[in-house]
Amino acid sequence: MSKQKLYWICQICGWFVYVLLNLLFFVLQTPLSFPDFLIYLSWIPSGILITHLFRTIVIKVKLMQVKLYFQIPIVIVGSFINAGLFYFGQYFLEKVVHNSSNELVFIEVIANIINYAFVFFFWSLSYFSYHFLLNFTQAEM
Repeated sequence: MSKQKLYWICQICGWFVYVLLNLLFFVLQTPLSFPDFLIYLSWIPSGILITHLFRTIVIKVKLMQVKLYFQIPIVIVGSFINAGLFYFGQYFLEKVVHNSSNELVFIEVIANIINYAFVFFFWSLSYFSYHFLLNFTQAEM
């Protein structure tokens, strides 16, 4: 299997599983409406788009080739930026779908961005680990 095909399978399956788990916990607390289902379903292309753009930036700036102590803070900051993009994208989608006028509450925004940052950090960790192991095994040969 090609690396590109593996990447897309992991992207789609990973975000699908993440959405499925979130939907499961949501349904255990609240009845699921069709608009809620659409919002959760939109997480898949949103997550794929944001992480793919992040991957494109990582490749363009050759982040994989710099020292680890430069990579770590960039990945952490990138995770928070990705989380902010994801959160505000979902927030505005929810406002449109539910036609609500809920105001942003600072502490809720921060809490959600931190939670999403862990998801994006895990994505980055998986991506960088794969490439580290790939480079390691190629260096051994």
